[in-house]
Amino acid sequence: EREGTMKDINQSDSNILVAIPNNIESLLRDVHEPIVKNDVPFFWHILKSGGTSVKDAIGMCLDLVEASESGILQGHDSDSSLEKVRIANGKIEYANVDTTTAKGISRAVSMQLVESEIADVIFSPLLHESTRLFDNESRHKGRVFCMFRHPIERAISLFYYLRDAAHEPTFSEKLKKIQSVEDYAVSEFAEHNWMTRFLTNTMTGTLTSEHLTMAKEILRRKVLVGLTRDMEASFERFIKYFGWDRNGISNDQKICLKQYLFHGSNRSKNRHKVNQDSSGWLLLKEKNVYDLQLYDYVLQLYEDQREILL
Repeated sequence: EREGTMKDINQSDSNILVAIPNNIESLLRDVHEPIVKNDVPFFWHILKSGGTSVKDAIGMCLDLVEASESGILQGHDSDSSLEKVRIANGKIEYANVDTTTAKGISRAVSMQLVESEIADVIFSPLLHESTRLFDNESRHKGRVFCMFRHPIERAISLFYYLRDAAHEPTFSEKLKKIQSVEDYAVSEFAEHNWMTRFLTNTMTGTLTSEHLTMAKEILRRKVLVGLTRDMEASFERFIKYFGWDRNGISNDQKICLKQYLFHGSNRSKNRHKVNQDSSGWLLLKEKNVYDLQLYDYVLQLYEDQREILL
């Protein structure tokens, strides 16, 4: 069943075929394929890249049911059956699962989250683990979209956020004691090609140019990209791509979207500007060579994908 009119994106300049992992190949739709009824929007959440704003906009403004980490709050991790819940009498409806951890994904699989079609959108930073949610038999496949931010800006923002975020599972007293970006850059906590590693499922060890090539191919074929620096226009693409505007977008919804996308959610109150010639920036740049090249490719894809919708 076709639910949108799309046309193919330009193929990469190279004629060389690049192999991608089988789970990504078989369980996630190609971005240029026509959307069908059983496709499930999946937001790959890169922390400190505007994902929280996207999550709030989708739930608060578009009234779509979400699967993320929020659905297990207030004891819902002990629920024996799958259902929609509201947390703290909030407006957003969630499936009572956690799709942001391996354990939570296993629970969501056992509760048949995707087959139930209870969630309109799934959110997770775990791209590879999350493919277990989808299957070929019922033809429920994931359709990935994502917001991207400059890797060094994101790393610095993440440092200041996690340093004070005692509520986060990754909070560390050792990180809290680090005072400068320079010290962070040489610490065990520093970002080290996070995007390339998560795309290729290479969490440890040395990365090579082959990993970068694979990461680019996964993005080209499987991910609708958005840019934090072009938040509202990116979200408009998401709306059109998934057909979330097929019943129209009301004025109230437009006002709501502007609130979350322009002003943003979860933004740091203290914006930390770091000079690009500073030692901290340059040290992080050395550690994130592949992600910087990948981000340049994302910028190119963002332009190429303008043509994805007629």
